[in-house]
Amino acid sequence: MQSTYPIAPEKDKNNNPLKYVLTKGKMVLVYDKNPEELFVMDGLQLLERLFQITQLDVEASCIKLLHHSEAREKKLLTPFMGLKTGMKGGKNIGEHKKYPWIKVGVNSFDCLVEGYDFKINSIGKLEII
Repeated sequence: MQSTYPIAPEKDKNNNPLKYVLTKGKMVLVYDKNPEELFVMDGLQLLERLFQITQLDVEASCIKLLHHSEAREKKLLTPFMGLKTGMKGGKNIGEHKKYPWIKVGVNSFDCLVEGYDFKINSIGKLEII
């Protein structure tokens, strides 16, 4: 029998279970103050908050997110956003057209995660679970 060792502990020091397993390519819905605000939004409003995880940066302790409708290469986005290097930090709610590539800290990851909190059905409609 082969045993597997998880990258992250399955429980923290207070015995709370692991909430999410984040992977590159997984979609997230970003909320501002609490997740309930997403439950009252219509489909178009939800799409403004839909991002894809592009990188889990262990060294910088951040999660890099790209707006779901962004198609430009990342090397073109930094100058587009008016930055010299990297991407915009913070959630930047409502500014996805100006800042389509963002990074959020692991302690400020205010997102619902695809497959855990919502799903995208076969016609592309978002459904909160």
